[in-house]
Amino acid sequence: MVSETIKLLLIEDNPYDVKVIHLMLVSQERLLPTDARFEIIDAPTLREGVRHLHENPPDLVMLDLSLPDSDGLDTFLRVHAENPVVPVIIISATDDMQLAIEAVQAGAQDYLLKGEMSRNLLVRAIHHALERQAIRYELDARTRELAASEARLRMITDKSADGIVIANESGVVRFANPAARRLLKFDDAPTVDAVLPFSIAADDVTEIVLTAADDEPVTVELRAVPIEWGTEPAQLVVLRDITARKRAEQALQAANDNLEGIVKARTSELKKANEYLLDQISERRRAQRQLNRALAEAEQARDQLDTIVASVADGLLATDTHNRITMLNRAAEELLEVEMENAIGQPIERVLNHPTLIERILTTLETGQELQFEFEMPYGYGEQNDGRATKIIRARSAVVKDRVQSAGGVITVMVDVTREREVDRLKAEFISTAAHELRTPLTTVQGFSEILLARDDLPLEARRKYLSYINNQAVALARIVDDLLNLAKIESGRKFVLNKEPVQIEMLVEPVVQQFIAKYPDHKFRMHLQNSTAEWVVDRQKMTQVLENLLGNAVKFAPDGCQIDINGQSYQDPQSGGTYYFLSVKDEGVGMTLAQVAHIFDQFYRGDASNTALGGTGLGMAIVKHIIEAHGGRIWVDSKPGVGTKVSFTVPLE
Repeated sequence: MVSETIKLLLIEDNPYDVKVIHLMLVSQERLLPTDARFEIIDAPTLREGVRHLHENPPDLVMLDLSLPDSDGLDTFLRVHAENPVVPVIIISATDDMQLAIEAVQAGAQDYLLKGEMSRNLLVRAIHHALERQAIRYELDARTRELAASEARLRMITDKSADGIVIANESGVVRFANPAARRLLKFDDAPTVDAVLPFSIAADDVTEIVLTAADDEPVTVELRAVPIEWGTEPAQLVVLRDITARKRAEQALQAANDNLEGIVKARTSELKKANEYLLDQISERRRAQRQLNRALAEAEQARDQLDTIVASVADGLLATDTHNRITMLNRAAEELLEVEMENAIGQPIERVLNHPTLIERILTTLETGQELQFEFEMPYGYGEQNDGRATKIIRARSAVVKDRVQSAGGVITVMVDVTREREVDRLKAEFISTAAHELRTPLTTVQGFSEILLARDDLPLEARRKYLSYINNQAVALARIVDDLLNLAKIESGRKFVLNKEPVQIEMLVEPVVQQFIAKYPDHKFRMHLQNSTAEWVVDRQKMTQVLENLLGNAVKFAPDGCQIDINGQSYQDPQSGGTYYFLSVKDEGVGMTLAQVAHIFDQFYRGDASNTALGGTGLGMAIVKHIIEAHGGRIWVDSKPGVGTKVSFTVPLE
């Protein structure tokens, strides 16, 4: 856990009190609610304290009211005026209740007497002051959110074409938006306490006729819904001007009446044309059915197209000839960090903050040529980026043509290739590392073999020593080749071929540990295996490879003299009901950061890829993970810089 530092400004001129407060705070850090530590800045005068407040604002101020250059409540008022946001705790030798009340009313978080101040009381006062300040920040933020929400609601009601009125049960108007005031002619009368010129029951819909400002009759549709307005029951009444609709209905009714007269006048003619009309009706019905089928097919095709566009993994961005956004699928929203509802219909310059993308879209529309390009953009706040500051997007833009082959806009396809670029970089590092790792043992083998070939007079002991060097380097080469072969299997998607056999856990683990004890006498190995006579059904060779890799890493990254713990026990998974064996290798080495732990199982990954780093191809942990998962188990890592690393895995016993 990363410690949190609380920066505390102590404005106190008495050296003894300063020392006592320092001792209290340091000894009581454990009482803080988090893994926090104090960073104390001392200021013996008000002037120096104000300077610290201005140049390097702290999280909290502890203030003595009696200072060489200031005294009394004015001392606090000057500090509070300099930075009203920072909480202040007053520490005073004066037991003056009135002064304490005035200080708290003026904004002080607490008033502590030096003679009565204990370590617990001091730390609790600091904790409560910081908590109150955090609550105040949150309250201010929520107040601003509420004001913004109220402003948005006010804008919606003001822009609404429908009239909105809130009236109590007596018909007294408590609120009316501009549209309602125009319909009810409230423009020259106060909105509040005006009385509705009509009555309507709750959950009712009715129509009334009102007189507009120009004395023309206006037909209004009323809808009422019961609500609570403040502490009194009220009704929300929506007024919709349906005058135009009514006039259209009246015109339609007049046309219908006229049509009926014409029909009656021409009844005899219609009878004569009845058979012809029946044929026409039948034909129209057939045409209607065909049209309905065509419309249904078109609707289905459109839905399918929408589904395809929404489910495409690549980002799709469509713009028209005026460079306004007409389509944006979900993948594009995530890539560009914009929301479709805020982007549709907007110019790309207003929505997108990517000059390269905007310039390429404009060039494509202007030249009509298809363009392929890449651009970078920073990751958004809170996005999972594995420590990378930017992501790389590959894009292709082309002109979309209409039926007459004229440019109708631009379609841009985007793919996030950040991971591909990272893999390319890691592969390049791996090739360099692998060449180095292969060159080192080959150089040793070549050098000692040349000595053996050139000198026939070497003593037998020297020959054995040189042959031992050659054998060790050959084993190292074989391990590198095995890693490369295993990598080829992983990248081709093939599973490991496991030659499983029953083997007691201690019979598999203990020989590997003993081998490392003999090879690395400067390290301390401690093994504790519970239920060690239980049997695994595993590939002995591959599980040995797992243990050698984990113990090799522990030895490699732990200084001489450090202890390496190997612990194991069996357990039953409550969810699956299966029996598993848990094994862990823990060292006291350099440890890793959270960012390094996140990549520990990536192919080619090395926590330190510098020229001075310890050897390795960056494949070991990736292969270990695939071996464990091939056995139906799982593996994870816990690590902390400067403390050490613990690698744990489980494998089924059945």
